[in-house]
Amino acid sequence: MTEQLVETQMNYLKQIYGRGIDDLDRWILARREGNAFYFRAFGRDCRLTSQGIFMDGRQDTDWAGVLVSIYALNAGEKEVRLYPLQSFKEIGGTVANSRNSWTSVGQAELAERIQDIQKFKDRIIDVFDGHDNRGREGARGDFSFTLYPLPKVPMFYNFYLPDDEFAASVTGLIASNARAFLPLDTIGDVAFVTAKAVVEKIQVFKLEKE
Repeated sequence: MTEQLVETQMNYLKQIYGRGIDDLDRWILARREGNAFYFRAFGRDCRLTSQGIFMDGRQDTDWAGVLVSIYALNAGEKEVRLYPLQSFKEIGGTVANSRNSWTSVGQAELAERIQDIQKFKDRIIDVFDGHDNRGREGARGDFSFTLYPLPKVPMFYNFYLPDDEFAASVTGLIASNARAFLPLDTIGDVAFVTAKAVVEKIQVFKLEKE
């Protein structure tokens, strides 16, 4: 699988550099140095080059690298419009919020760790270049924040803590023009990889406190 993902990543990069990169820094909201582009992706320092996608200095051989390359291939000059927020059910396709979708699996993982997420909320927001949603339109639940796994792809989360009647739950929403920067069926993949990245960050934060 790793070899296939790397091959897919490189195919997208070939297309990106083949068509020209004059405006790529502006399109993906990156800092350009020579023919390399630097930005934050999935809570890590990302470097996009013709030789691969590098996360925190190492080439990413998993889904994150593929999704970064898809984003770079599809993102254009449009600006992000967060509102009106959309649910995954509203956009449909294979990212619809069915029980077995990648979107639902990711949200379930976040719900399982909701206490830790609340505890490390500020740090999670910081590493994902996000913001607290308190007082913002669409904020619901016990706490809410927006993360930017990719510079033009915000993920808006509402978190509901467990009580005597209901288990913990998480609702994810996306920007109104998310499809301007990613193909429809990859939006759910980004939600899933983002959830995985949040869980990984929590483990790091816990180890740092020990």
